[in-house]
Amino acid sequence: MIERYLMKRAKVLLPEFKWSINYSTRSESAATVYYEGGPIPQPNNETDLRYPQYMFYFQSSRQNWDESMIAAYKVYDLFHKLTLDELVEVKEIGKTYRVYYMQALGEPIRVGEDQGVMEYSLNIQVTLREET
Repeated sequence: MIERYLMKRAKVLLPEFKWSINYSTRSESAATVYYEGGPIPQPNNETDLRYPQYMFYFQSSRQNWDESMIAAYKVYDLFHKLTLDELVEVKEIGKTYRVYYMQALGEPIRVGEDQGVMEYSLNIQVTLREET
């Protein structure tokens, strides 16, 4: 839903990374934002709030393994406990969402090393509502 919005905000903080949405570029200094679904809203929820979850996935080369860890913690600091009231237009699906709150679902996770690439992930949950 709002992956592009999240990527643009994080990209300002980490312009040296090669960014993508919902697919990995599998390169050095790469970052990907994945939509991960989320819990189903309660049926009696008159506020129509939704809680989609997103994963940031960071990759860095053997020459600078700490880069992915540092990036994960910077994005954690950017989004954890972030209160806002911002409209986000998603042109691809013709919808607009009002974003209210973001929080990390935990600390950044060291996924490990794969073929000389260090990988970290960070999961966040967003509170939003579709505008009508």
